[in-house]
Amino acid sequence: MVLLCVVIAAGLGIRAVLRTAGPEQNPSTKSQQSQSQLQPEPTSEQAWSPTGLDGPIQVKVTGHEFFWRFRFPGPDGEFETEDDAAVEKVIHLPIGQDVEFLVTSDDYVYTMAIPELGLRQIAVPELTFPLEFRTAQEGTLEIAADPLCGVRLLHDEFMGRIVVQSASAFDSWYREIP
Repeated sequence: MVLLCVVIAAGLGIRAVLRTAGPEQNPSTKSQQSQSQLQPEPTSEQAWSPTGLDGPIQVKVTGHEFFWRFRFPGPDGEFETEDDAAVEKVIHLPIGQDVEFLVTSDDYVYTMAIPELGLRQIAVPELTFPLEFRTAQEGTLEIAADPLCGVRLLHDEFMGRIVVQSASAFDSWYREIP
């Protein structure tokens, strides 16, 4: 029997997840099966895209020098591998699809806010916090940052934007990411 325990610190509270898997649910086998289900093989005419996944589109969002970096996992479904797609400041997302931002920072503590959606999350170095949402209409959303230092005029430039568009327009944009 395999025991998996994950502890996630969130704000002042701590959430713990405890899972057990018997011989019929080997976690490595289950992970391989779920990844193969989530990653449809692209045809020769079409490139792989996150819109083909069954679950939410995951994006690692990292605060860096007062702007946001966005990283999509590639076809392998893993972050920080060679097939990732990464952009800075402006991210495009398909309309009507579940999205999960995995928010972190590599230098300072930031507060990420998407005012039009009423969303807010903290970004802390070496910690990752989820921010889940779904967009209902096309348009551009500002990603604001509330300075924790209290000095607003040093942080007036935008940290990022979200462009919400049709799935086909998103797929075209995604294929253009170097």
